[in-house]
Amino acid sequence: NAYLIGEDPALRRCAPYGFPRVLLNANPFEIFQTRDRVFLLFYRNNELREIWTDGRGHPANLDLTWMGHSIGRWDGDTLVTDIRGILGGEMGKYKWLDEGGWPHSDTLHITERIRRTAREELRFDMTFEDPGAYTAPFQTTVIMELNPFSEEGRVESIKEYIRCEDQIFADKETEAWPFFTGAEYPLPDVPPVGPEF
Repeated sequence: NAYLIGEDPALRRCAPYGFPRVLLNANPFEIFQTRDRVFLLFYRNNELREIWTDGRGHPANLDLTWMGHSIGRWDGDTLVTDIRGILGGEMGKYKWLDEGGWPHSDTLHITERIRRTAREELRFDMTFEDPGAYTAPFQTTVIMELNPFSEEGRVESIKEYIRCEDQIFADKETEAWPFFTGAEYPLPDVPPVGPEF
């Protein structure tokens, strides 16, 4: 219940979701493929994930980033990816693993298998290894459905979402929820009403 009681760093600090949370929350995204990369453009905060498919490995001195560094290879019709260098966010203070508020460390390593299991379905099988936060590896599966407008051959725009936009345009600090001024974070009496709930 961490999200509802105001502990979410995405609300509290306007932090990006980053990977893997942006995918685990089933946010809408589009896939673009080029000769050497696959891009996933998420509409939540315009977060962009880049998967290198040109045979390179991870850099020796890997910088920690919100989305991490992804390399992939094709195994038949399955894109197998290896993700490292994911910013841990001080064990949940700045970044969460998922909507439930579970933390992860900078040692998080994800192996992912992406494949289309039906015309309208994309399946992500993910294995998480994080010795800095968990005692054993664990797995999850995310299944994304094709936008129904795509089946009809129509390209339909997804509404832009900018985190903390209410804070940008608020006339007074008290009109934005949540508004973090650096003082103690005010816990809401009731959860806000909006598309998140």
